[in-house]
Amino acid sequence: MGLYVEEQDNPASIGVYSGQMAFDANAGTWQFSSGVIRAPGTGASQALTGGGAYVGRSSITGTYAAGGGAQQTFIPWTYDLESNSLAMTPEFLARHWGGYGLGDFVIAADGSASGSTMSGHPYGACSFTGTVRLAEPSTKKNRLEVALTFTNAAQLGQQACILNGALTGRGFVHVNQNLNNGTCTRSNYIDIFLRAPDGRFSSSLFFVML
Repeated sequence: MGLYVEEQDNPASIGVYSGQMAFDANAGTWQFSSGVIRAPGTGASQALTGGGAYVGRSSITGTYAAGGGAQQTFIPWTYDLESNSLAMTPEFLARHWGGYGLGDFVIAADGSASGSTMSGHPYGACSFTGTVRLAEPSTKKNRLEVALTFTNAAQLGQQACILNGALTGRGFVHVNQNLNNGTCTRSNYIDIFLRAPDGRFSSSLFFVML
């Protein structure tokens, strides 16, 4: 499975967990059973451990730790049938997505896409064009096929883009639930995971629906 891990006060800590998440319905527990978390850009990996309580079609709670560090508690995941991110259509995908002030991403109705990241982004100031389409067009599954070509858009004194040329990969759209001071909000996000020419994980991009 693929899973994003991010410390709430440190967006640069985003990583991608590649491994297994094991559930025991009888005991009502879950745990990361294998795999590593990889940093975007560098691909550096470290072990991810964690576990907690699981209630089917209700909630998942628990803690995690990367590289043997201190345990972190993540916001509880709760089940909501109406927030089904598998109900994906090209019409929903075609819109303006933003990167928290550090990026911009526009997908057109025909699947063509263009965007940019700014100098403060972990990948530097990049511009990119390409395509983002449903991996299985005849279904409403949220798995995406992505092909993007990156160029350096840095001006004098700005951080240069560290992504170069044509990259392909996968993406998915999901519903993210946040609980802040007792208020629960839901937002739609698009996550893109790109491969280097040798097939290894290279980088990831993360945008929220505007």
